[in-house]
Amino acid sequence: MIWSLAALRQRRLGLARIKPWHLAATALALGAYWAMRLLFSYGLGLGGLLAFPAFIALPAFATG
Repeated sequence: MIWSLAALRQRRLGLARIKPWHLAATALALGAYWAMRLLFSYGLGLGGLLAFPAFIALPAFATG
């Protein structure tokens, strides 16, 4: 939020100096997370938050 306000005040709406290894590390982390979810759900047959598709049970709300 502070970054957004500072960017609007300085009229700099883009990210400054993103290094290629930052993008590569982010892509690698997201790819590893995706592969882990595939392994857990289809390879090992486990459920829960890491399974595909992710169903999160929410408590029922009283409709009065």
